[in-house]
Amino acid sequence: MKRIFKIKILAIAVLTLILSACSMPAKHAQHDDMAARIYTELATYYWQQGYTEIALDRLTLALQQTPDYPPAKGLLQKIQTQASAKTE
Repeated sequence: MKRIFKIKILAIAVLTLILSACSMPAKHAQHDDMAARIYTELATYYWQQGYTEIALDRLTLALQQTPDYPPAKGLLQKIQTQASAKTE
């Protein structure tokens, strides 16, 4: 009887670990999105202050966190458009 109880406890513990591991990527992705948002906000601030190189650096960090983050991609496009307009 005790052996069956121990096996059930062990099975529950293993299943709990497996299920908790399944939920970790969602939290990790959520943190990546938050980091991308913060880096993009910093990039916006630096760009508005005239620090284009620092803004580009922050956008690179944002896109490393979340490669398809639309606000970062949009700001990067604005900065590139502005830079190409200045060189013409």
